[in-house]
Amino acid sequence: EGAVNVPLYRFVQGTELWDNVKKVVMGVFLAMKATERDPDYISTINASLKKNQKVILMCAIGGSLEVGTKLRPDKYPDGNQDPDRNFGRESRALKAAFEFINAGWSGKNICFVEGGLQQWRYQDFPMDGEDYE
Repeated sequence: EGAVNVPLYRFVQGTELWDNVKKVVMGVFLAMKATERDPDYISTINASLKKNQKVILMCAIGGSLEVGTKLRPDKYPDGNQDPDRNFGRESRALKAAFEFINAGWSGKNICFVEGGLQQWRYQDFPMDGEDYE
């Protein structure tokens, strides 16, 4: 209750050559629909939310601002340095947070779920509004 879904990405809308190439490549090689950033994202969030209200952003992986990884805490108690994560782990939730901040929202009112929906499910948090104990 009270949740609003405003996707940062949408299915490819255009019919230009490059749009059709994206659709074919994604459909044939990855068996999924091609997506693109929604150019109306900012206007959609402004129409759906009150400016600077507190928001929680979530995507499948959640992303991270931490550098390095903690994949094997038993083997690497201080974490494992991963050169591919010198700036954290990119995700759609973090990209959405960037869009919110660029639209003038206060960073104090923007949260994201590190680990995303997958981690939320793994932690066995509620998925359908049930009370959490």
